[in-house]
Amino acid sequence: MSSRFLRFFVLAALLLLIPSFVYLSHRRADAVRDPHTGEWILSGIMQSVQGYNPSLMSTATTTPFFDMGEWGKLITTKEALSSLQMAENAVIATTTTTTQASLPTSEVAVDGAYAPKMTNATAKAELGRATWRFLHTMMARFPEHPTKQQSEDLREFIRLFSLLYPCGDCASHFQALLKDWPPQVASRKNAELWLCAAHNIVNKRLGKPEFDCTKLNETYDCGCGPEDSDTASVPSINPVEATGMAHIMPI
Repeated sequence: MSSRFLRFFVLAALLLLIPSFVYLSHRRADAVRDPHTGEWILSGIMQSVQGYNPSLMSTATTTPFFDMGEWGKLITTKEALSSLQMAENAVIATTTTTTQASLPTSEVAVDGAYAPKMTNATAKAELGRATWRFLHTMMARFPEHPTKQQSEDLREFIRLFSLLYPCGDCASHFQALLKDWPPQVASRKNAELWLCAAHNIVNKRLGKPEFDCTKLNETYDCGCGPEDSDTASVPSINPVEATGMAHIMPI
C-alpha cells in the first residue's frame, strides 16, 4: 500500500516539475508595441519581421526597432501641400521667364501713346507728310469765328490725336509739345499759326528747315473756292442726259 502511494507521489511530482523546469529554463520574451499598427507583440516576432539579427549589432545599446522620436519629425499634410505649391509656383515662374526671354518682340511700347514705336523710317516719313497736310488743311477750313463748342471740339480732337497717332514715338513727342504749347482754338487764324509754329518745332528737332508761316496758304492749299451763291457751287444737270446714265459729281 505504501509503495503504491510512493510511486503515485513521484509520478505527480515529475509531472509538475518537468513543465516548471522547461518554463524557467527559457527567458521571458518582452512585449513591444508595433509602431505601424499600435498592437503589442513579442519582441522576437518584431525582430524577425524587421530582419533583426543580434549578431550584427556592435553594441548592446543599439535598438533593433524604429526610433520613435523620428515619427514626430514627419511633416503634416498642410506643410506638404504648401511645399508642393511653392515648388509648382517656382516652376511656373521659371517657365514664364524662359518663354518671355526666348520670344522676340516686334513692338516697342511708348509711354503715353496707344500705338507702339514705328521702326519703318519710310512709312514714318510718308505718314508724317500726309498728316501735316491734313492738319494744315483742317485748320485752314476751321470757322473764322467758331462757337465755344467748336473751339472745345478742336481742342479735344488735338488731345485725342496725340494719343491715337499711329506712330507711337511721334505721338509721345507731340504730347510733350502740347504741354509747352497748348492749342490755340479761339479763331481760324490762331489755330493756323499755332499749328505752323508746332510744325516748325518738330522740323527743328528733326533737323529740317523751317518755313515762313505767313506763306502757309501757298504751301498747303486749303482747296477753298469762291462762295458767290449756293447755285454756283452745284453743277447743273440736263434731265435728258441724266436719263439712263450715271454721272460722277465733281468734288
